[in-house]
Amino acid sequence: MLVYSTCTIDRKENEEVVEAFLATHPQFEIEETGQYLPTKPRKAKMVQLYPNIDGTDGFFIARMKRNTN
Repeated sequence: MLVYSTCTIDRKENEEVVEAFLATHPQFEIEETGQYLPTKPRKAKMVQLYPNIDGTDGFFIARMKRNTN
């Protein structure tokens, strides 16, 4: 299991990094991340938290799993 998390809301540092990693590491796949958070559960593979919505600092979280095949 690999978790990528940042304390920014910049798409270039968040979604784009995960997308680039997955494109060059086909042995990994992204999993639903939203169910593991201590906030309101959400169905999302990549989660962006915002101060004005979630009551937290700005965070990004993505969970990836290595394929065993």
